[in-house]
Amino acid sequence: MEHAAQVWQRHRLMIPFSLAAFVLLTSIAAISGFGGVIVPVGLGAAGAAIAGSATTTYTIVVLTNRNLVLLRGSRIRVVAVGPFDRLPTETVVRRSGGTLLISDWEIGSRSYSATKTHERELLAMQQRGEHREV
Repeated sequence: MEHAAQVWQRHRLMIPFSLAAFVLLTSIAAISGFGGVIVPVGLGAAGAAIAGSATTTYTIVVLTNRNLVLLRGSRIRVVAVGPFDRLPTETVVRRSGGTLLISDWEIGSRSYSATKTHERELLAMQQRGEHREV
């Protein structure tokens, strides 16, 4: 193993699921009479966070001496919990955008997001592909 990075994909309906969980839990807590406004909103926010996490798929991308391997990642810690896919040697890793905290990547035909802490590893994977093409 030369490099490894944690990346994730969000389900395309993550925002509607999270919003529905927020509205549902906030409404139930408010109707049930849980203290004031803060408690129902807090419960709704917790439900939205859980729904967002449940609709996120975590993956560990590993660059071996031969090719890229994708491993299923844990939702709790940055660890691989099982094999997922072995990518062909010609798979391209390319940065496709990002923000101050998160960068977006295309690995083959899949789109992923990663925190800036894993960006250096992904850049090394990207450069490996550039050197191979020369």
